Amino acid sequence: MGDLSGINGNIWWGTFAIMTLLVVFSIGYNLAKSYDSDGLAAGLISIGAFIAVTPQAHGEAGWGYIHWGYLNATGLFTGIIIALIATEIFVKLMKKNLVIKMPENVPPAVGRAFAAVIPGVIALYVFGILGYLITKLGGNSLYDLIFNLIQKPLQGFSQGVGSAMAAVILINLFWFFGLHGGNIMDPIMNALYLPVLEALRRKYSIT
Repeated sequence: MGDLSGINGNIWWGTFAIMTLLVVFSIGYNLAKSYDSDGLAAGLISIGAFIAVTPQAHGEAGWGYIHWGYLNATGLFTGIIIALIATEIFVKLMKKNLVIKMPENVPPAVGRAFAAVIPGVIALYVFGILGYLITKLGGNSLYDLIFNLIQKPLQGFSQGVGSAMAAVILINLFWFFGLHGGNIMDPIMNALYLPVLEALRRKYSIT
């Protein structure tokens, strides 16, 4: 049983413990692809932007340490917002041709990499500066700000009977108009409920 628990712990460490990173990359990649832009670059930039605003100290650990608690389901809501904004910035700058143009004889993969440099750097600096200003103005981090002002109140609301009924009504309402209600509501409900499930798992040591 001990060996199985250790194996499952390793699997958890590579999946649920870093869930937000996986979701952030997926959102950046797929959103950029929907705009016919560089999905790989957008996914990587989204991860960079998320890490840029994530607290880099925890407990007695100093700067440069990122606790896994910021990367699991608890950070999902923050990750979604950052990935959407970072990708939108990146794509809009790419569409405006604010890129490094390489000669035609350069391989396409190299050309795409250089084209993504300026939009990517700008998107990263937007979040780097924002995170720095929030810290300087007395806030802990952009992550904490979003969690305390948006995610935490929504999680409190989501625990009531009324919110469960509202979710069911919305799902069926979307279906009435020919839209896949479950798929539309799933990202929203996951962002609210997965952090709660993660907290319960830690509290009761569910593996």
